[in-house]
Amino acid sequence: MIRAILCPVDLTELSQRTVRLAGELARRLEARVVLHHNVDAAPPSPLAVSWMWSEDHEQEAEGKVAEAAAGLRALFPELPGLEVEAKLTRGPLDGAVHQVARESKADLLVIATHGAARPARDSETEQMVLRAPCAVLALGESCGEIEAAGGEVPMPVVVATDFTRLSRKAVTYAFALAEELPLRLHLVHGLGAEHGEAKDAKAKTKAIERLKKLVPESFSEEVSFHAATGRPEQVILDAARQAGARFVLMAAHKKGPLRRAVFGTTTLAVLRSSSVPIWFLPEGFATGAEGSKLAALLQQAVE
Repeated sequence: MIRAILCPVDLTELSQRTVRLAGELARRLEARVVLHHNVDAAPPSPLAVSWMWSEDHEQEAEGKVAEAAAGLRALFPELPGLEVEAKLTRGPLDGAVHQVARESKADLLVIATHGAARPARDSETEQMVLRAPCAVLALGESCGEIEAAGGEVPMPVVVATDFTRLSRKAVTYAFALAEELPLRLHLVHGLGAEHGEAKDAKAKTKAIERLKKLVPESFSEEVSFHAATGRPEQVILDAARQAGARFVLMAAHKKGPLRRAVFGTTTLAVLRSSSVPIWFLPEGFATGAEGSKLAALLQQAVE
């Protein structure tokens, strides 16, 4: 299911933590790791007459490349005993990461996010989460140091769903992942605003029944179910804290810029506030995967 893990790094302390996280998963999954650093944006078009590419700029770029290469090599000791390769690119970050992901046939993107550059504008990392061609495990600044779990001790994982087609695929993905990693899954649904104790109790009971129907018959491991009133992102974060989750797994829904600016998104709200990494199933990956057992499973999830 996961044989190649792409880990873009900006050579900061936070990105070093993502490398260690990628390494832990690679050991458990017997996957290879691809370290990637994007040096800077590509030179402007020759038609941009107000800015001229010069020999000085070329020398500066060569210096950046050499420095970046050295930075990537310095990360190799964090990944002992693993198959590791490194890639350097130049150009728009979003496009560069997606290109390397496709060329490397990455099944998982492990990446750090430093938050939105401006309140009204999503960060580049957050945009990558929404548009990525594969699953994404995002580590935010609020996350602490990742501690390795040894042996076959099950890792608690919160799986959030709002019962949409995409989120049902994310639940299916979680159970497929549990076939390869020792996971203890907690299925969670946020009910929204409170409407009175009796009505909330009835809604919770109905939601838990719907959650139980998402569990595959062949899955024998114990699964927990949780439904609560409140903003969906807060319900997810509270459930993760109560379960001692190692990460949260959820779908990454795309929304138009106006709707996102006015209402925000659960996806980005959870990412910015979570103290644990968030494993996202982006919409493009879930709808575009072809020719794999996983793709067949995701299709069955909505049939």
